[in-house]
Amino acid sequence: MVVMVATAIEERRSGRRTFGSQLIRFRDDLVGTRARVEALCHAERTDRLRAAPDLADLVRRAELRTIDLWARGRSAPDFLSLRLGLGTAHVQFPIELEPGGDDDLRAEALAALAGVETIHNVPVSVDLCTDAVIGVHGDRDLVDGVVSSLVIQAATLHSPEDLTIAAAVSSHRPLAWLKWLPHLRSVASPLPGDHLVTTTAHADALVDRLIEVAAFRSTDGPERVGERRWPRILALLDCQLTPDPSQVSRLLDVAHVVGISVVWLASSAAEVPRPASRVLGVRRTR
Repeated sequence: MVVMVATAIEERRSGRRTFGSQLIRFRDDLVGTRARVEALCHAERTDRLRAAPDLADLVRRAELRTIDLWARGRSAPDFLSLRLGLGTAHVQFPIELEPGGDDDLRAEALAALAGVETIHNVPVSVDLCTDAVIGVHGDRDLVDGVVSSLVIQAATLHSPEDLTIAAAVSSHRPLAWLKWLPHLRSVASPLPGDHLVTTTAHADALVDRLIEVAAFRSTDGPERVGERRWPRILALLDCQLTPDPSQVSRLLDVAHVVGISVVWLASSAAEVPRPASRVLGVRRTR
């Protein structure tokens, strides 16, 4: 949808009275146009909030086993698009001025619509299919909170048949609850062995098993990857466990091709691997 704003009225030489009445009508139209655009913005914000539910709603779905638990299937365009928080975004429909018209009227139209193309307090999300490797760094409790939010969303929006979750995280992080998720225990998982580990040796073993899955999925060329990339794998890797960097690099280099998404937990940006396409720094604000 394109919102077009008219800026042309007859020339001033058509008569002062005629010009004056057209100018009044032009300004009334601007008021009406802004009201219509604001209504569209409100509807878009509602749609965005519905598409990226907050944690309270998702936890309720899990507790009550509602019909909208695991609402996103493999064909969903927002598969593994997870909410990071609320922020500001531009509307998804363009607002354009019609060509021509008096320069003063165009400036008046632009001023009347200033700011209307921005929506506030809408979900800001990360697409873990497109950005298959992301890093989250900062104070440990804040990183734990962000990662917990991402996992809860992933586990409540996607079925264990479509998504496997694996994690190599320090036992000092409050993430032991992950073991109760069906996504770490599903028979559909392509990953053998434990899906939640807390030591360096076991982290290395988990990375090796992920590389084996990646190798299998890429066997016979890229044309077969699409058939074998399901269920998608979401892997949490904690830099505190210092997994073998050469093996981690091998995994991250192919993750985006073979249906594996990796969230790397770190204390600082310097600890985030270079292949990460998105890096999220979290800090406290006063």
